[in-house]
Formats: sequence, structure tokens, C-alpha cells
Amino acid sequence: SPAFLRQSIGDALLALRVLAEVYRAGRVLFPLEEDWQGSNVVVHIDQLKAEGPVVDVCTSCSKGQIWVLVCTSRNEAVVQKVSLFDGDGRLPSQPLQAHQVLRISTSLLTVEQAT
Repeated sequence: SPAFLRQSIGDALLALRVLAEVYRAGRVLFPLEEDWQGSNVVVHIDQLKAEGPVVDVCTSCSKGQIWVLVCTSRNEAVVQKVSLFDGDGRLPSQPLQAHQVLRISTSLLTVEQAT
């Protein structure tokens, strides 16, 4: 997303790592299929953009929170920050739809550049 990259212009490589993680998860949720030829999948990253610069995205999850890509229809998915537990420390009663957990965390901040 150009807007996401623009707001993280000071750390474009990290922003690209985050987007790559989202797109990898999207490929798992929407694998290549011959009958889908010519079709598109839309991945909404509004919540990532709302967090601000990419460093904030990587550091925004508190304990018990994760970023996930949730399939919302046959050709759409949305990135969401979700809590693993409700306010009482129990697992939520409503399971997520088909989803992939995104590896977006402070660990991306320390990934060494390939040489």
C-alpha cells in the first residue's frame, strides 16, 4: 500500500517486511487456483495504517494481542489486531473466521539485513 509506505518513509525496509508478511499470509488464505485466473483478492490493511509509522505497528501489540489476517469473503481479507483473551483472562467465545497469524512484532525490528 503506497499510503502505508509513505507514512513509514523513514523505515521503508521495515514497512516492506510487514507488507511481505501480510502478502505471505494472503497467499496461504487464497492459494493459486487455476479457476481463479483473472480474479483479484483485496487485502485491507486499514488497521496497520491507523497504528501510524511501521515501528509503532511492530511495537503496538501488548501481551495477549496479535496481528492476524482474517478472511472475510471468497476474495477479501482484513488485517486485525486481536486479543487472545477476554477481559477475564478467558479465551473468546467467538472463534475467528479462517485466518493466518501475522508475525508482526518487535522481532522485525532486529532482523539483520541480508548482504
